[in-house]
Amino acid sequence: MLRMSLRAYACLGLSRDFDIGKITPRIGLKPSKPIAKHTKVPERGIPKTALLRYAQSHSEDDVPDVIALADEVVRALEPYTADLRKIVEKHDVQARLEVVLVVDKRGDLSTPAIGFSTRAVAFLAQIQAFIDVDTYFE
Repeated sequence: MLRMSLRAYACLGLSRDFDIGKITPRIGLKPSKPIAKHTKVPERGIPKTALLRYAQSHSEDDVPDVIALADEVVRALEPYTADLRKIVEKHDVQARLEVVLVVDKRGDLSTPAIGFSTRAVAFLAQIQAFIDVDTYFE
């Protein structure tokens, strides 16, 4: 039988109409992936807003543990909770926990359960973030 391959990642995303060079130093943490507004991004076209991604965690297991991926992001960012909240409030930034699953649809393995720990939910509430889960089939 053919096994399904599954890749997953999670990160904190900050987006809105802001200057990356002014926001990033206020957080005190280098983003995993900064994308400035109106720059060309081959996989997504030209973004209408700026995007910062922080603490990206990856998994390439047959069935990734989404709870563990999210908790890894939270552990890395908890020391910056107050700074992140200030940025969100002062600059009207959208904060979100991004979880992306990429599934090989030719396989026979189901997608993983998607859940979040109380620690992750509490952290997201403190920084006024929402959760965005995307699943892509290849």
